[in-house]
Amino acid sequence: VALDTSDLIAPTIKLDFSSLISFRTTDKDNYFLRLLFRLSRVCNGSHIPLGTWTFERQSSEQVQVDLIDCNFVQETNSFVFSFCTCESCPGCCTYVVELVSQECFNIEFATITNISLSALAVGKKQKRKPTEELRRDEG
Repeated sequence: VALDTSDLIAPTIKLDFSSLISFRTTDKDNYFLRLLFRLSRVCNGSHIPLGTWTFERQSSEQVQVDLIDCNFVQETNSFVFSFCTCESCPGCCTYVVELVSQECFNIEFATITNISLSALAVGKKQKRKPTEELRRDEG
């Protein structure tokens, strides 16, 4: 998601990520899935990691699952996280969530769907010089 905060003084930015993660096991009693997601900011070609979040499931957890043919587990979970930051250098940046690592054991497949990344920036609006306003209105 691209976000331009150049008209704000010391903006505060909130990012919300959401998705659905579905997987199917090959063994209902012995499985493991770990997915590591990283949120980064890209400004002027510079890639800046902001944080990581982990989705993890394993057979020892006491969760409601659907058994298929009494041998497999098929499960769908929502996975969400939020991140807030105060920016000292406002400008136009792009925020990206990447899957950077995956570990699994006895997993037939895993899918990530319904992916959403939204951003909200708040801050005091900068006052422009009269000549900047005039040029902006003419362009």
